[in-house]
Amino acid sequence: MSIWNLDTDSPIPLHQQLEQAIRLAILRREWLPGDRLPSERDWMQLTGVSRATVRQAIHSLAQQGILERNLGSGTYVALPKLEQPLFTAYSFAEQIRQQGMNLTDTLLRRETRSAGELAPFFNCSPQEPLIVLERLRFLEGQTLMVNTSYVPLQYAPDLLTVDLSGSLYRYLNEHYHLTLDRSVDTVEAGLADAVQATHLRIARGAPVFLLRRLGYTRGDVLLHLGDNVVRADRCRFRLELPQQPARLEVK
Repeated sequence: MSIWNLDTDSPIPLHQQLEQAIRLAILRREWLPGDRLPSERDWMQLTGVSRATVRQAIHSLAQQGILERNLGSGTYVALPKLEQPLFTAYSFAEQIRQQGMNLTDTLLRRETRSAGELAPFFNCSPQEPLIVLERLRFLEGQTLMVNTSYVPLQYAPDLLTVDLSGSLYRYLNEHYHLTLDRSVDTVEAGLADAVQATHLRIARGAPVFLLRRLGYTRGDVLLHLGDNVVRADRCRFRLELPQQPARLEVK
């Protein structure tokens, strides 16, 4: 019996039956994240229910985060939302790998520049050369963030030429024995500018997270400064607080 044959004699309302059937089809991977679902008219023809019933089922699944509704485009199976815990220093790429998801990168820019206004962070002169790596990162094939990393040239000069797919921290550890011992992360809300929106394939002015990381290695030396622009619809941050609360800074 097809899951789309809804039972009009059942005490379970038709919109709930349709909701359960759609959820089952997604679990069976008949539709994958990002796939477009049939239109309301198609659902009506497939199941024989009213437009109101279809809308009620779709609305409920959208509220649960299972579906996404895009005005003028249709209804899609929601993409997985990354949950990033903020309680210890971490490698973003390693966190993704451990969660069984696929992270890929496109290199947007790789060059050297003087430290300039970043010199106080690295405790160096403004003329000190930094390597700049700008990558567009994809989670399960969908844009997630623009990552810009700054590393002193003296620490890892071959970053200008090597393959940079995967974890930057793993590369620095394996090739230079530079470990991430601690980090200081700050997260702010922001709106995507024109360039960020183009890279992330979102509307200009869409909400984003602005995440800055200061990553320190042994001797409490700043190894890496990273600026990340993260799609707010693809990620959430989870705080695990110790008994002593984290400090709240008010600007």
